Amino acid sequence: MQILRGPGGLVIAAGIGALLSCALLAYAFSWRVRGAIQNRIAHADAVWGVVIAGAAAACLICLAVLAIAATSGTWTTRPTAYLGLLVLVFISAIPVVLVEFGLRPGAAADTAPVRATQGPEASRLLVVSAHPDDLELACGGTVARLAAQGSHVKVLVMSSGTVGGDPAARRREAVAGAAVLGVHDVTVLDFADTRLADHSRELIEAIEAVAVAFRPTVVLTHSEHDQHQDHHAVNRAVVRACRQAPTILGFESPSATRAFNPSVFVDIDGFLDLKVRAVASHVDQAGKPYMTAARVRGVAAFRGTQAKRVHAEGFEPVRYTTSLQEASL
Repeated sequence: MQILRGPGGLVIAAGIGALLSCALLAYAFSWRVRGAIQNRIAHADAVWGVVIAGAAAACLICLAVLAIAATSGTWTTRPTAYLGLLVLVFISAIPVVLVEFGLRPGAAADTAPVRATQGPEASRLLVVSAHPDDLELACGGTVARLAAQGSHVKVLVMSSGTVGGDPAARRREAVAGAAVLGVHDVTVLDFADTRLADHSRELIEAIEAVAVAFRPTVVLTHSEHDQHQDHHAVNRAVVRACRQAPTILGFESPSATRAFNPSVFVDIDGFLDLKVRAVASHVDQAGKPYMTAARVRGVAAFRGTQAKRVHAEGFEPVRYTTSLQEASL
């Protein structure tokens, strides 16, 4: 016990404080909140994200300085030192609270309890698309939002788009585009581009194998109201393969027909820039008119007007299961 009364006590206390700080930081950068931090640093909340990371780093530095001061004997008033250590440990928890609960400038607008603006409840989100750029164009904002909220997002692309471009490049761009949205679980299959309908049984089997293993709570895929034969084939396969999923929503591709009539909208304001960047990752498809930032922003503004929001993405529900709390809003 004698060591606790001398400088060694400060060293031990500083060590404990440092371990607590490291544990708190590890939690802050865990999968549950990593997407939120990355998203804040990536666009509108860049400065605030840097402040969060800087505050945590400053706490660790201060703890190290305190430990050095204790061992060198420069701190002679132990109560003051212990109090300073306690304050630093407390401050080190602030980044976690800020990230976890969204206590930052403008957070009230992001977390307002408005039905269908925060996205479906998705602890496990599966996105199934026909081609590498379909996800980013159709539901990139929603995927980015749910990833930032802590959902585990898995992407399944049924073809590498051989007919529409360089398959090797499109595979790389599918991974890069998803990464911009905060998603790193991407699988690109090799079904024949433009001929997916000829392999309907194989499509169902491939999608079902993923769905059984992943057990998605929400599935996003092409709408049935889509004139592209591959998109329509994937829609039919997903509805059958993901029959156990509580929620299946059809997204809007550039090839959606006039019959596309969304009744579920997700507020993507604050995530639109990420969507634009993700679409821009598909350099192989850059010459197509629907790949431009202006077109992407225009569609988001139009759907936002329908949803009484600034920017939104629209979905047609095959079925949409929600909590009683959300349904009562």
